[in-house]
This record gives sequence, C-alpha cells and structure tokens, in this order.
Amino acid sequence: PHRALRPDDPSDAPPAAPAADPTGCPTGSPARTRGRAGRPRGALGALGARGASLALSLAFATAALQTAAHGAQEILLGPPRGSFGPGPGDAVRGGPGDRTDPANQARGVDRIFVDDASWQRWWTFNREPYLLRLRPPGAVPIEPAPLGGAAQAAGNPSRPPDDVVYGDVAPALLDLLDKHGRDNDVRGATLMALAKLGPPPSGAGHDEVGGRITEVLREALGDRNESVREAAIVALGIHGDVREAEALAALVRESDDARDVLRGASLDRRTRAFAAFALADVGFAARRTVERAFVVRHLTDALEDELEDSNIATACVVGLGLNPLPYPDKAPRSAEVPGRTRMIEALITADDSGDLDPLARAQVPIALARLVLAPDIEVPDSAAVAKLREEQRRQLVARFTAPISPRGARDRAPFQLREGAAQALGLIVVAPDPDAKEDDVDRLALAALMRLAEAGQEREAGLAMVSLARIASRIHGAAPELAVAAVEHLVELMAVGDPSARPWAALALGVLAGDLPQDHALLAPDVGVEAALQKRFEEAPTPDERSAIGMALGLLGRNNGAAEAIRPLLDEGDFHIRGLYATSLALMDARSAIEPMREIAASGVYRPYLLRDIATALMLFRDPYVADLLVAKLGVARFMPERLAALQALAWTSDQRAIGPILEIMQKGRYRGRNIDQTTRAFAAAALGSLCARQAAPWNAKFALDVTWNGAPPCLTDRRDGGGVLDLF
Repeated sequence: PHRALRPDDPSDAPPAAPAADPTGCPTGSPARTRGRAGRPRGALGALGARGASLALSLAFATAALQTAAHGAQEILLGPPRGSFGPGPGDAVRGGPGDRTDPANQARGVDRIFVDDASWQRWWTFNREPYLLRLRPPGAVPIEPAPLGGAAQAAGNPSRPPDDVVYGDVAPALLDLLDKHGRDNDVRGATLMALAKLGPPPSGAGHDEVGGRITEVLREALGDRNESVREAAIVALGIHGDVREAEALAALVRESDDARDVLRGASLDRRTRAFAAFALADVGFAARRTVERAFVVRHLTDALEDELEDSNIATACVVGLGLNPLPYPDKAPRSAEVPGRTRMIEALITADDSGDLDPLARAQVPIALARLVLAPDIEVPDSAAVAKLREEQRRQLVARFTAPISPRGARDRAPFQLREGAAQALGLIVVAPDPDAKEDDVDRLALAALMRLAEAGQEREAGLAMVSLARIASRIHGAAPELAVAAVEHLVELMAVGDPSARPWAALALGVLAGDLPQDHALLAPDVGVEAALQKRFEEAPTPDERSAIGMALGLLGRNNGAAEAIRPLLDEGDFHIRGLYATSLALMDARSAIEPMREIAASGVYRPYLLRDIATALMLFRDPYVADLLVAKLGVARFMPERLAALQALAWTSDQRAIGPILEIMQKGRYRGRNIDQTTRAFAAAALGSLCARQAAPWNAKFALDVTWNGAPPCLTDRRDGGGVLDLF
C-alpha cells in the first residue's frame, strides 16, 4: 500500500519535543525523521531517534552551560544537524528538540531557523562550487561524465590511497555490518559510506572487497526495514556501477522484475522515486552513450506514465536534466539512443500537457536549461548542431520569460514555476545582438528579470537578482553597458530597496564576484561593488542582512579589510550566522581568523552547529591542526551529541589522520574510557565514507544546484522531516 494510506503508529512515535524546522539541504541529523504519513524514516533521512531521545535526557546540563556563557541563544536539546551535503548543509536544523530561545523568538532576532525565502537557502544549495575552489587542486567540477571519454580519475585530492580505502576502511565498514548490522541506523549509514568509496580500480588487488561491497548493497535491497531498503537503492546510484542500471530501471518502472530485485519486499511510489534518482546517478557517471541512453529512455517513459505523481515525476525531470545525450547527428544510428533534441521535446511535452504535477513542473526550466547548455565533449559542435542549439536556447528564453512577464501571465503562473523560470534564465540568457530589435528574446528576458527583482515577491525577486548577477558576469564582454546597468540595479536594491530584498541583493553581488576573476572590470572601483558592500555592512540593521553582505565580501576572494570587522562577530549571536561568518573569512583567506576559530573548536562549551561550521572553515584554510582538535574533543566528550558533532566536523576536515581514531570508535566498545553507542558508530561510519569519498563534492550536490526548493516534493527535500535525497548524509 502507498505510504499515504498508512496510519501513524503511536507506539513508534519519537519522544515528545518541539517540531523541527528543516530548511532543505543534505544532512545527517541523528533526529529521527518521518515519512508522508508520519511514519519514522529511520536511517535514510537521518540516523535514528536514539540520539534524539538520549540527548533529551543529557543535554539539559549543556544547554544551561551554553545559555550562561552566551546569553539567550539556541537551547539545543537534540543532536547536531548533518553536515555533508551541498556545502555543510542546513537541511534539518537539529531535528526534534531543536528550538530557539523563546525570548529571542518573541523579539524576532537570533533565529536559528531560516525562512524559506531567505538568501541562506539559496546559498546552502549552491555553495559547493564556490567551496570547491578552496579545496586542493584536482577537485572535479560538478558535471556529468564526458561520454566517450576515458574514465574519470577520483575527484577527491584528499582521498587516502586505495590501499587504505579498500584495504582498511572498506573491510572495517563491512565488518561493522557483520557485527552490528541488526541496528537500522548502522546499516543505513554503512551502506551509504560503502557506496561513496566507489568501485575499486580493476587489477589493483582489491577485487574481492569490491565484489563484497556490491554484494551487500544488492542484499540490502531486500531488507525488512523500509528505510534501509531505500538507503540501499540510493547507495547503488552513488556507487555508480552501470551494471545496476537494469535493476534500478525495474524499480522505477515497477516492472515484473521489481519484486525479484527487492527479494519480495514491497515497492511503493516513494521507493520508486528514490530508484529514479539512483538511476539518474548511474547515468551521470556513465561514459558510454548507450549506457546513458538506457537511463534516459527509462526516465522518459516513467515521466510519461507518472505525470501526476509529484515524487516520481520530479525525480525523472531532475534526472533527465543531469543526463545529456549527444545531438542526433552525432548519436549512434539506433532507436535505443533518443538524442538531445528528443529529450528536450519530451520535457516540453510533459510541461505543456496540463497533467504534470506542479512540484515537478517547477524543476522543468532548470532541466531544460541544463540540456541545452551541456556540451558534447567528445565531438565539437558542427555548424548544424550549433545552429540547432542556438534555436533551442532562444525558444527556451522566450518560454521562461513568459511566466515572469508583467503582461498578465505572471499572475497566472504558479509561484514555483516563476521561481524555476527566473533561475533558468540566469543560466541561458546571453548578450543581445547590438543590431537586434527591442523584442529580442534576450533583451526582453533581461528587462523582465530587472522588473521582477524590484517588484516581485521576496523569493522570486531574490532569485531574479542572482540571475541578473550571473548574466552580467557572462555578457560584459559583448554588452558592457547592459552588464553595468544590471550591477548598478543590484547595488541600488541593496542600498535603498525593500528590507527583504537587501540581503538577496548583497548575495547576488557576491555571486557576481564569485563568478569573475578579481581583476574583472565589473569589480573595478569605478563600478563601486566593493565600496557599496563595505558601506552597507556598516549600516546593516539586522544580523541576516549583515551576514549576507559578509558572505558577499568573502566571495570577492580577497582580504580587503572587511575581515577586521567580521572576525569579532564569530563570538556574537546566532550559531548559524556565526558559521556563515566563518565561511566568509575562509573565502577571503583572512588567516588572522584561524587562531580565534581554533579556540572556538577547542572550547568545552557545547556548540555543535558552530563546531561543524568552524571545522569546515578551518578545513578551507587547510589548517593542519583542526583534525587534532576534533580528535581531542572525541576523547573528552561527555555527551553523545558532542561526539556526533565532532565526528561530523571531522568528515569535513579532509585530513587522513582522522581515519585511525574514527576506525577505533567504530570498531571498539569503548573509546578513551567511554562506552560507544550504536548511533555514534553510525555517525563514525558516515564520517569515514565522507573522508574517503571518490569525489570531493558531496554526492547529492548535483541534485541541489539551482533546485527550486519551494517546489520540491518530499523525495527531493523535505522541509519538515528531512527525508529527501538532498537531506541524506
């Protein structure tokens, strides 16, 4: 039966606690999450309720200590939220038990929960490409594997040698399954960790352990626990073995073979949606056209069959956008290979059908933009393909401009579609031809975005500002006047715009800076971007606006004196805001902030959220001591949530020295004289998977970039329960 028909089971309810306020990005929060009908999600959406229930009884003492030390701030009654998603994610903020101090709530300040319209939500989903620039050289971009090319090398420069990954870590994870596999949290976390390692290289002597990894992933598809089954499905996609595509396709299409794949276990629509994301993940890593075409064909057919199902249709739409095929004249002469144009036509047909679920429809613009932009790496565009691609791009620009046009259509279009269209235009609008008429599609789109940025609702206006920044960075060479006009519009909105627009305008200027070299003409003093940001930082009346400007100053990528104003703010206010400042200081390479950050990391005060973000910033600084600080915290942690926070922070250090202590915690019953519980073991397994992952970017970053989060069904990201693919650690 479908999950929506299942009643809640009061006997399996989590401990009474204030409801969480998830904000939708990858997380590993140990808080137990719940499905569509309130059923516990278990290991898949998070790592279990045991951490939350134990923390409820233990964390009152630490909450009192924290409040005394920092005034009226967050009282953390649950374990820390997850960390390894698109950026150090902010998906489920703490899970059950997390809440803001009531006095601060009444004043509307120092909130830990970020409103859906906030600029911080965009940053959470899209920050990874900016953070990757600070990682060691060699981190691959977040894009599909080139068809017809050689196998991609591991994209994680900090990954340990294969002998460590497959000789020490993988056997330890497999041993953990054997010894503690009865625990759902341990099983789910370990399956995900094994998948992140990827298949071992052939001929390197690790064939046996590689076969064992594949075997346990397949066996878990028939697990009696639903959340473990779904974790196994997602893990197969992360693992990236094209030989699993047929099994995943059977689940997506609910074919006769599906029950055999699941070993008789039930198959509901949510599980099929997860299988569609996993199938898309396999195609994303495929190198042969026929392999990716297999994925595309099944996702296209499933979309046609399930237009009205928000979860399955969304998974298919997002998956198609991530699996571009060659254009027809370069595709093999086979009906099995549909080609890029047919993919675009299939998405447009679904969008125009009138039957496509609105939440799935919100993701269509970005999927179409990705397809028309994706290069055919193995063969340069022919003149005919270049002409076809430009025709399609212009058609899409006109298509996406219509929902945000002030000529009546905007009021009729669903707000999710307007938000998706605004983001897509930021990717595909180019400089208008100087001789083009006033009704040129690119010129009309740019004008519509400027109007939307000024007069739209907060979220759509903010997304329009980000798109303006992206377009300006792209068109400056061909249309400098238009680019400067767009940037000046953003500067004006930050200075005198509506209070809700100012943080978004600052973010957009930061995106502009992050997309351009430091010496670019748009960042020159005469344009005034940097001066305007510094002036507004001094005047900003709210922490939210000030932190947005601080992030923009960080994205400028240089220590321009702003660090002296930002560094003291590491010790003030909301934990989440302080974490944003830490990231900003790392982006501007303000090395004078390293020592204060070390002091925060070494502090005995229980601040798991800040610990995670500070550790991330220190990793971006490539601080050689951050792993030592966190390992020391593991040894002295009095409460389980403190250990979990340190483990999650270690996952972000990229420091191989952390592997030994994490293995010890995972394998032994005690660590430094303290008992190790199953939830801690599960988090240790997840941390190992992240430290040894095949790619530097989080596995789900590809799904998060440019996502229309306000139009996301639970399978993608679940604002309340954190059970979507963007919410997984």
